[in-house]
Amino acid sequence: MARYSRLKLSQFSLNHMEKKMSRTPNDDRSDSMNPNNDAYDASMDNHANQLNPNNEAYQGSKSVGDDQED
Repeated sequence: MARYSRLKLSQFSLNHMEKKMSRTPNDDRSDSMNPNNDAYDASMDNHANQLNPNNEAYQGSKSVGDDQED
């Protein structure tokens, strides 16, 4: 009987580890919002690049009719 319970426990642990190792979009968002995580620094760098008019990633404010010249 003890052998059966060890087998069940090891299968449970394996299934639990598989679920724990999978990442969800919410996990990625949590990483990018946590200042103690490297993903946070990368997210802030990207944010700063998009707001910097001297950077090629900058798109400025776009509104309807901006692409037409008078």
